[in-house]
Amino acid sequence: MNDNQWGKGFTEWRQLARGLPRFAGHIQPRIPRDLGFYDLSEGDAFRRQIDMAKAAGLEGFCFYHYAFAGKRVLETPMERFLADPTLDFQFCLMWANENWTRTWDGAENEVILRQTYDRSIDDAMIEDLARHMKDPRYMRIDGRPIFFIYRPGHIPDAKVRITEWRKLFSENHGLQPLFFMAQGFHDTDPRVFGMDGAIEFPPHKLAQNLPQNIPDLVVLDPNFAGEKTNSYPLIRTVVPGWDNEARRPGRGTILYGSTPAKFGAWAGDMIRYAAENPVHGETIICVNAWNEWAESAVLEPDVHFGAAYLNELSRTIHGIPSNAATDKTRILLVGHDAFPHGAQYILLNLARTLRSCFGADIRFLLGAGGSLIDSYRAIGPVQVASTTAAGVERFCKGLASDGWTLAITNTTPAGKFIPDLKNAGFRVVSLVHELPNLLGNYRLQEEAKVIATRADLVIFPADIVRKGFRNYAGRITQPTEISPQGLYRRDCLDATPGDHGLRAELGLSPQTRIIVGVGYADLRKGIDRFVSTGLSLAAAHDDIAFLWIGAPAPEASSWFLPEIAAAGLADRVRILGHREDVARFLAAADAYYLSSREDPFPSVVLEALGVGLPVVGHKGCGGCDDLIEKHGTLVARHDPIAAAAALLKAVRKPNPRAARARRDEVVQNYDFTDYAFSLVQRLKPGTASVSAIVPNYNYAAYIGGRLRSVFDQTHPLREVIVLDDASPDTSLEEIARTTKAADRTIDLVVNPTNSGSPFAQWRKGVERAKGDYVWIAEADDLADPSFVARLVDRMQLAGSVLGFTDSRQMDETGTPLGASYRPYMNEIEPGLFDRPFDMDGREFLSRFLAVKNVILNVSGVIAHRQTLLDAFASVGDELYGFKVAGDWRLYAEICVREGSTVSWLPEPLNSHRRHKLSVTQALDVDRHLAEIERMQEWVGERIALGPNVKSLQMDHLKASHRYLTAGQ
Repeated sequence: MNDNQWGKGFTEWRQLARGLPRFAGHIQPRIPRDLGFYDLSEGDAFRRQIDMAKAAGLEGFCFYHYAFAGKRVLETPMERFLADPTLDFQFCLMWANENWTRTWDGAENEVILRQTYDRSIDDAMIEDLARHMKDPRYMRIDGRPIFFIYRPGHIPDAKVRITEWRKLFSENHGLQPLFFMAQGFHDTDPRVFGMDGAIEFPPHKLAQNLPQNIPDLVVLDPNFAGEKTNSYPLIRTVVPGWDNEARRPGRGTILYGSTPAKFGAWAGDMIRYAAENPVHGETIICVNAWNEWAESAVLEPDVHFGAAYLNELSRTIHGIPSNAATDKTRILLVGHDAFPHGAQYILLNLARTLRSCFGADIRFLLGAGGSLIDSYRAIGPVQVASTTAAGVERFCKGLASDGWTLAITNTTPAGKFIPDLKNAGFRVVSLVHELPNLLGNYRLQEEAKVIATRADLVIFPADIVRKGFRNYAGRITQPTEISPQGLYRRDCLDATPGDHGLRAELGLSPQTRIIVGVGYADLRKGIDRFVSTGLSLAAAHDDIAFLWIGAPAPEASSWFLPEIAAAGLADRVRILGHREDVARFLAAADAYYLSSREDPFPSVVLEALGVGLPVVGHKGCGGCDDLIEKHGTLVARHDPIAAAAALLKAVRKPNPRAARARRDEVVQNYDFTDYAFSLVQRLKPGTASVSAIVPNYNYAAYIGGRLRSVFDQTHPLREVIVLDDASPDTSLEEIARTTKAADRTIDLVVNPTNSGSPFAQWRKGVERAKGDYVWIAEADDLADPSFVARLVDRMQLAGSVLGFTDSRQMDETGTPLGASYRPYMNEIEPGLFDRPFDMDGREFLSRFLAVKNVILNVSGVIAHRQTLLDAFASVGDELYGFKVAGDWRLYAEICVREGSTVSWLPEPLNSHRRHKLSVTQALDVDRHLAEIERMQEWVGERIALGPNVKSLQMDHLKASHRYLTAGQ
């Protein structure tokens, strides 16, 4: 058939070799490695495939069954398999019931073999299928052979026909096969066709209705939990990749960016889903495909990836942790429920920050649901323990096998999950927010004891909380720390103090002084104190209003609301219920009253101070005493008269200077991202704080790719600072689009006018950075995902202040120009840069930087921030006089200092883009040579250089002259 249609000897392998890369990073053609260009109609390829699949832990193959109006085609491999019982491997069939068309050459409407679904051939068709199903190797589920139909929607009156086929199978052959459909072409529900279940068939359904040519489109979201329940049996399917360029040259569909690690993570999720949602009692998933070579959907080893995809699947099947999977920071956040209260909001905002600021993958384990659960799910998969059929222990071990080994428990009730987490190998940091009365009311002594004795680290927001926890739980055997959580509601800092129409909306006069309370209106939060103080002051002063924002507890509704109404003050003493616009009320208020009897470290105090409000609270009721005393008033625990007096004084005598000090306190000392990153460092001890600085000018064509390579770093970056130097192109639009697509947060600083020097932007970024280390990642370059992790780890071990890696080179279009700079670097000392090293800075200066700049691209450099700042200060304005050697000058300034160390990695973890009209190439020859000579002299004035180095200096000057004047 193939010979007749496409020429003698035609096979899919001929098409494979035609695959061409259509863009930078497009891997084509895909060439088989271990099995070569095999022919399943002869030889031992079948046996080798089976051996390979069995070794990986696979259970069977699903063969395509090609039958057209009673005519079988491409049947030889299947017939060989049936005839050889020593091929010991399960199998099943999928009927590829489409018309066979000339898809190869684009004539898709030219039918070669047509499906007719003629009833006259039903007996023969069912008999042929039954012959396969009676083979002892045929795959059965619950004792019944499983049969897949690719496109049931093509079968006229499918429900009736399938019923007829079932009868033929049963009456003529004693078989009761399970009929499963492939989900695709908008057909997903097997019940429509009278079938027993469905199997996913990606990219069908996965890629349905996706836009085209969107580089930032994330098809496989690592934080998406997927379909959790179905009303019909569903076999989940993963695909290692999809790229049918070989079959459809120039017009194929490509799911770009697949990696073995991503594939393994997806397979792990599906295995867990299958365990919790068995299909007729069986845990089963499918992979599409074993050897769809012309569609790049292959598990067989190829030249580019080797056996990485098959190995990753095998690792996942057997529950073996993968180094590749654990590179990316993955954090399981554990809470007791998802109801809208303080600790739950902290967990939610912690998750958002860990994901958007640091690029962590997030999952949740909750003891129960709640109204916030959809907000949690928007960030990462949520597992509610009460609905986990396989149990929490199995869930934790499944995650651990997929590289999840870090967990934060957010409350004392969540401590009940710690034994399962520790047994699965997790490192657990426990956050404790509760004080003793609450612990006692909910009888949490066992959970508290587990935290005290089994968590790897216990963090309290204040010492009063730690002391109360110790008194309740007993001796804490594990390490503890004090760390307030910081302010997660940035809208309070962004809010402009003022009424903004709120008083008129509430029917209050413009002169009304507003005192606010926030939280669940119960006795623990002191709603009785708030109401009684409010009634007292409102009765005596007709320009005072007390507004409580938060849902009322039963006692508030039953007792205090009627009391307010009876006093005739319901217009100025009000419990407003839950509101999302808390910042608006705080901005309009004149004071905040923390009436709580017990409040560990209420975030709302930080919110109030963030808008500049004075805070009045009761001494000894929580962890904010020092903060309130510094920026407000503390009164005795049982002194409502003192509280009323303090509140009256606060609203009558506003102090703008004090308001600014309150805001500054929060900004400087209670940054939530600082708090979140500190938790990452506690989960992963030794994690360096690295700030990425991305200077950009007119690089709209490259800034998206650069930011993606920054966001993809496996090391969690402390921050990403993007400095745009007044670009006239569409850089800002591209930056916004890329960050939105990646769901990442950046610090974007846009100059109103161009600075005139890249070094000015470098310095600005380093001064702005918070990290201990800085990476100046120029906007047109790229980086390997492991760049920061690999380099900063080596620097930390060596105590280095400067580190760099080798670089690939590429042109403006991304076309490779060179694989390494080492040949150029090794000209000084042959072979030295072929291996990693850590070297004293002054030695590095005298041996290498004295001759030439061997650190050829700043994007491949990480520097200790304070050391680099000191270098900027020492060089001063001299730096801005350089056009080409400014970076060399900075590196030399760092290295000349006593005690400095330089680290080098020879792997090309950086990709340097070389432009035809770079600064180096545009500079006049004399100026360029003068800067080289100036730097050589600078080093010679500070370090004694031997005759060999001086000779090398001259050689470099001559070589540079030849290079710069070539072609003139």
